[in-house]
This record gives sequence, C-alpha cells and structure tokens, in this order.
Amino acid sequence: MAMTLSDDKVIFEKKVYENELEALKKHLAEHHKLTIDASACDDMHGAIIQLILAHHSVYESEFIFNEKNSTFKMAIEGFRNVENDCN
Repeated sequence: MAMTLSDDKVIFEKKVYENELEALKKHLAEHHKLTIDASACDDMHGAIIQLILAHHSVYESEFIFNEKNSTFKMAIEGFRNVENDCN
C-alpha cells in the first residue's frame, strides 16, 4: 500500500492508485483535522486528489510536499476554496 493512515495524518508514498480511495474516504469521514504528507509521493490518482480537496474545502488540512513539481502538487496548492455570494 502506498498510503498510511493515523488519527492525525495521512502519508502518501510512491504512486497512489484509485484502489486506495475507499479506505481514504472512510478515514476522512472519521478524522477531520489532518496533516497530509505527500513528501514521498511520486504520483497520485485524480480521484484521490478530488477526495482530499473536497475534504480540505470543509475541514482544516495541512499539506506537506517535497521540492519537486508535480501535477498533483500544483492541483492541491492551486485549489482555492471560494464561496460565491449569490445574494
């Protein structure tokens, strides 16, 4: 497995595939304030990115990345949670 889960941290390593999605979804439902450590991650499936961004839009999360540029790092760092004022 390329994912390690604990009460306050999710650690991603190497390549994280969509088969990790169900366990991550359950974990995020039970643990809200998390540190997500992707410093040892090389690549991440888009569904995993979407799930952690959805969680991040509702709950406080801290992300740890390495110095390398990657598409998942740019997607997560570039995400802005902006509410539209529809009144």
